[in-house]
Amino acid sequence: ARTANFTPDGGWQRNTEYAIMLDTNAQAENGLSLEDAVMFDMKTVGPLEVAAVVPEPDTQGITADARLIVTFNRPVVPLVSTEELDDLPQPISIEPELEGVGEWMNTAIYVFTPSEALKGATTYTVTVAGGLISVDGAELGADYSWSFKTLPPQILNITPSDSASSVLLDQQVSVTFSQPMDKPSTEAAFSLLHSGNPVEGTIEWNETATQLTFVPNENLEIESSYVINVADSATSASGE
Repeated sequence: ARTANFTPDGGWQRNTEYAIMLDTNAQAENGLSLEDAVMFDMKTVGPLEVAAVVPEPDTQGITADARLIVTFNRPVVPLVSTEELDDLPQPISIEPELEGVGEWMNTAIYVFTPSEALKGATTYTVTVAGGLISVDGAELGADYSWSFKTLPPQILNITPSDSASSVLLDQQVSVTFSQPMDKPSTEAAFSLLHSGNPVEGTIEWNETATQLTFVPNENLEIESSYVINVADSATSASGE
């Protein structure tokens, strides 16, 4: 008889301030009344919201190795043991579809790491589905979506560099790309020219298909000029 519970019909409204009062009409069993009215305020839990995303919405020129990060305004998942990580929600979907691994870095930050390079010159749309519930019961009321666009294939570095001098006669030529490349088209697009004629040699690739290395069959000629050319027919592994 010391505790009274009040439950509003239909539940509490979200993100709402309430004033609660118990006036002096309240009496104990022995007939004594409260000396003063008691009043206090409270505020119900607000909605779950996406506070920040990476890449930012409508960003252009995102690199092929980018990760996706979603930060919420309140904890979404509880602290769990390693064995329970697989049971946590995977809150995002990606279009076009992208394989990868998602994990919660803490209770409010979700990170998705693609298992393959992002396609070049492509617009990706990421959606956090509405209905996601936070630890304290707040709900993401509607889908949250944003888009970003990746870089087209680009050459990041060429060795030897443009206008380099005193290049060794046994120098190899390397071309580093911004994303994995289609090997046949890129090899066909590459040439090392001397006096307008192609130099014979072999081509090697690194494991990620982002760096082409040309090894001439013979030493370069002394005090001679060479031109390294990559035609625009070279395409990325995803076809751009």
